[in-house]
Amino acid sequence: MASLTPSRACRESVPPPAAGARPMTLPRQTRAPSAADVAVGGRIRALRCAAGRTQKQLAVHVGATDAQLHRYEAGISRVAAGRLMAIAEALDVRVEDLLTEPAPGAVPATPHAEEFANLARAFAAIADARHRAALVSLANTMAGAAAPAEAQP
Repeated sequence: MASLTPSRACRESVPPPAAGARPMTLPRQTRAPSAADVAVGGRIRALRCAAGRTQKQLAVHVGATDAQLHRYEAGISRVAAGRLMAIAEALDVRVEDLLTEPAPGAVPATPHAEEFANLARAFAAIADARHRAALVSLANTMAGAAAPAEAQP
Protein backbone atom coordinates (compact mmCIF):
# COMPACT_ATOMS: atom_id res chain seq x y z
CA MET A 1 0.00 0.00 0.00
CA ALA A 2 1.36 3.43 -0.97
CA SER A 3 2.17 6.00 1.68
CA LEU A 4 0.07 9.19 1.72
CA THR A 5 3.01 11.36 2.79
CA PRO A 6 4.68 13.36 0.04
CA SER A 7 7.77 11.85 -1.42
CA ARG A 8 11.18 13.36 -0.76
CA ALA A 9 11.27 14.73 -4.31
CA CYS A 10 7.95 16.55 -3.76
CA ARG A 11 9.06 18.02 -0.44
CA GLU A 12 12.32 19.24 -1.94
CA SER A 13 10.73 20.79 -5.08
CA VAL A 14 8.74 23.40 -3.14
CA PRO A 15 10.98 26.03 -1.55
CA PRO A 16 10.03 27.15 1.93
CA PRO A 17 8.43 30.61 2.19
CA ALA A 18 10.82 33.51 2.72
CA ALA A 19 10.99 34.96 6.22
CA GLY A 20 8.16 37.49 6.72
CA ALA A 21 6.46 36.55 3.44
CA ARG A 22 2.67 36.46 3.36
CA PRO A 23 1.12 33.12 2.45
CA MET A 24 -0.03 32.90 -1.13
CA THR A 25 -3.78 33.35 -1.50
CA LEU A 26 -5.86 32.37 -4.46
CA PRO A 27 -8.46 34.74 -5.88
CA ARG A 28 -11.81 34.25 -4.22
CA GLN A 29 -14.07 32.02 -6.25
CA THR A 30 -17.43 33.58 -6.94
CA ARG A 31 -20.65 31.82 -7.65
CA ALA A 32 -22.05 34.81 -9.49
CA PRO A 33 -23.13 34.06 -13.05
CA SER A 34 -20.69 34.93 -15.80
CA ALA A 35 -21.34 36.29 -19.28
CA ALA A 36 -21.43 32.68 -20.49
CA ASP A 37 -24.20 31.88 -17.98
CA VAL A 38 -26.22 34.85 -19.27
CA ALA A 39 -25.69 33.68 -22.86
CA VAL A 40 -26.83 30.13 -22.01
CA GLY A 41 -29.94 31.56 -20.35
CA GLY A 42 -30.69 33.61 -23.45
CA ARG A 43 -30.40 30.54 -25.66
CA ILE A 44 -32.69 28.57 -23.34
CA ARG A 45 -35.28 31.34 -23.63
CA ALA A 46 -34.95 31.59 -27.43
CA LEU A 47 -35.30 27.83 -27.91
CA ARG A 48 -38.20 27.63 -25.45
CA CYS A 49 -40.03 30.40 -27.33
CA ALA A 50 -39.27 28.72 -30.66
CA ALA A 51 -40.84 25.54 -29.29
CA GLY A 52 -43.95 27.51 -28.31
CA ARG A 53 -43.66 26.62 -24.62
CA THR A 54 -44.17 28.78 -21.57
CA GLN A 55 -41.68 29.02 -18.72
CA LYS A 56 -44.12 27.16 -16.51
CA GLN A 57 -44.52 24.28 -19.03
CA LEU A 58 -40.77 23.85 -19.41
CA ALA A 59 -40.19 24.17 -15.66
CA VAL A 60 -42.69 21.40 -14.91
CA HIS A 61 -41.08 19.18 -17.54
CA VAL A 62 -37.57 19.59 -16.11
CA GLY A 63 -38.54 19.52 -12.43
CA ALA A 64 -37.92 23.17 -11.58
CA THR A 65 -40.15 26.02 -10.50
CA ASP A 66 -41.12 28.62 -13.07
CA ALA A 67 -39.30 31.19 -10.91
CA GLN A 68 -36.10 29.12 -11.09
CA LEU A 69 -36.43 28.76 -14.86
CA HIS A 70 -36.88 32.54 -15.08
CA ARG A 71 -33.62 32.98 -13.13
CA TYR A 72 -31.84 30.64 -15.55
CA GLU A 73 -33.14 32.51 -18.58
CA ALA A 74 -32.29 35.90 -17.09
CA GLY A 75 -28.77 34.73 -16.28
CA ILE A 76 -29.30 35.31 -12.57
CA SER A 77 -28.66 31.66 -11.66
CA ARG A 78 -26.26 29.15 -13.14
CA VAL A 79 -27.72 26.01 -14.68
CA ALA A 80 -26.34 22.75 -13.29
CA ALA A 81 -25.18 20.16 -15.82
CA GLY A 82 -27.99 17.71 -15.03
CA ARG A 83 -30.63 20.42 -15.34
CA LEU A 84 -29.06 21.60 -18.61
CA MET A 85 -29.38 18.06 -19.97
CA ALA A 86 -33.04 17.91 -18.90
CA ILE A 87 -33.75 21.28 -20.55
CA ALA A 88 -32.10 20.15 -23.79
CA GLU A 89 -34.15 16.95 -23.77
CA ALA A 90 -37.38 18.84 -23.06
CA LEU A 91 -36.70 21.26 -25.92
CA ASP A 92 -35.59 18.42 -28.22
CA VAL A 93 -32.20 20.00 -28.87
CA ARG A 94 -28.63 18.95 -28.19
CA VAL A 95 -26.89 20.24 -25.06
CA GLU A 96 -24.34 21.81 -27.43
CA ASP A 97 -27.15 23.97 -28.86
CA LEU A 98 -27.59 25.50 -25.41
CA LEU A 99 -23.86 26.02 -24.87
CA THR A 100 -22.67 27.43 -28.18
CA GLU A 101 -23.54 30.48 -30.21
CA PRO A 102 -25.03 29.78 -33.62
CA ALA A 103 -22.63 30.40 -36.49
CA PRO A 104 -22.68 34.00 -37.76
CA GLY A 105 -25.23 34.37 -40.51
CA ALA A 106 -26.83 31.02 -39.70
CA VAL A 107 -30.53 30.94 -40.42
CA PRO A 108 -32.52 29.86 -37.38
CA ALA A 109 -34.54 26.68 -37.78
CA THR A 110 -37.70 28.74 -37.32
CA PRO A 111 -37.01 32.36 -38.28
CA HIS A 112 -40.45 33.48 -37.08
CA ALA A 113 -40.72 31.12 -34.14
CA GLU A 114 -43.71 32.66 -32.41
CA GLU A 115 -45.74 32.93 -35.62
CA PHE A 116 -44.75 29.38 -36.53
CA ALA A 117 -45.87 28.09 -33.13
CA ASN A 118 -49.21 29.91 -33.43
CA LEU A 119 -49.73 28.55 -36.94
CA ALA A 120 -48.91 25.01 -35.83
CA ARG A 121 -51.38 25.21 -32.94
CA ALA A 122 -54.12 26.56 -35.20
CA PHE A 123 -53.39 23.91 -37.85
CA ALA A 124 -53.52 21.12 -35.25
CA ALA A 125 -56.94 22.35 -34.12
CA ILE A 126 -58.45 21.95 -37.61
CA ALA A 127 -60.50 18.73 -37.50
CA ASP A 128 -61.49 18.52 -41.19
CA ALA A 129 -58.77 16.90 -43.34
CA ARG A 130 -59.99 18.79 -46.45
CA HIS A 131 -59.57 22.10 -44.66
CA ARG A 132 -56.04 21.13 -43.58
CA ALA A 133 -55.17 20.15 -47.16
CA ALA A 134 -56.61 23.44 -48.46
CA LEU A 135 -54.52 25.37 -45.93
CA VAL A 136 -51.35 23.50 -46.99
CA SER A 137 -52.16 24.25 -50.63
CA LEU A 138 -52.71 27.94 -49.82
CA ALA A 139 -49.42 28.14 -47.89
CA ASN A 140 -47.54 26.47 -50.76
CA THR A 141 -49.12 28.88 -53.26
CA MET A 142 -48.25 31.89 -51.12
CA ALA A 143 -44.67 30.62 -50.69
CA GLY A 144 -44.32 30.04 -54.41
CA ALA A 145 -43.82 26.29 -54.03
CA ALA A 146 -45.62 23.53 -55.85
CA ALA A 147 -47.97 21.53 -53.65
CA PRO A 148 -46.78 17.97 -52.99
CA ALA A 149 -48.87 15.27 -54.70
CA GLU A 150 -49.89 13.60 -51.43
CA ALA A 151 -51.30 16.88 -50.07
CA GLN A 152 -53.95 17.02 -52.82
CA PRO A 153 -57.52 16.16 -51.70
